[in-house]
Formats: sequence, structure tokens, C-alpha cells
Amino acid sequence: MKVEFVGTFAEVNLRSTEWITSNPNVRLISETRPIPGTASGHSSHEEPNWTVTIEYEERATSAWRAAERR
Repeated sequence: MKVEFVGTFAEVNLRSTEWITSNPNVRLISETRPIPGTASGHSSHEEPNWTVTIEYEERATSAWRAAERR
């Protein structure tokens, strides 16, 4: 599964960090650093076109905890 945050540089960093800390039941597969949404790759930190993408998978709580203990 995937969740994506779009906004200013500070917003996407904050929202992705909040999402990760409030979802301890998922296993992170990958998280991109903030990427500017311009063709040139250059963007002001205040522009609202930055993106962070988090890929994750849901964990079956009891099976996951049992595997973690091994």
C-alpha cells in the first residue's frame, strides 16, 4: 500500500512523520525524501508542490508480534 503527502517542504515532512508515528501496526517498505514537483527539480521550500511517498504493508498483529520475538 502507499500513502502520499503533497504540500510545502515543511508540511510534507511533518505529515509523513506524524503518519509514521501514528501507525505502529504497519511495516515500512520505503519512504522517499521530499521531492519537488517541478520539471527542473528546483523548487522553493515554500512552494506547495513537494511530495513524500510512503510504501507500507499492514501487519497481522498477533502473527507479526510472534515473528518479532523469535
